[in-house]
Amino acid sequence: MIEETPLLAVEVLSPSTKLRDISLKRRYYADARLSWHWIVNPKQPRLTVLRLEGDRFVEHAVVTGDEEYVATEPVEATLVPSALVS
Repeated sequence: MIEETPLLAVEVLSPSTKLRDISLKRRYYADARLSWHWIVNPKQPRLTVLRLEGDRFVEHAVVTGDEEYVATEPVEATLVPSALVS
C-alpha cells in the first residue's frame, strides 16, 4: 500500500491503453496531487513532461527523437526519447 503520493509517474503508451493513459490516468494523478507525469510514446519516439499546476497538469516540455531532456526535478536525469525505446 502506498502511504504517500509519489513525486513522479512515468507512462509508456501502448495502443491498447493509450487513451486511458493520457486522459483517465492524468485526471487520477492530478486528483492524487502527483507533481509530475511523464509520458513516453515509443511509436514516435517522444517524451512529454507534465507538471501539476493548481489542479491540472501543464505541459512542461516535449522532446522527440534524439533531442535531450535534462530534468532537474523531481530527479536529475538526462533522457533521450529514441534511447528509451530502442
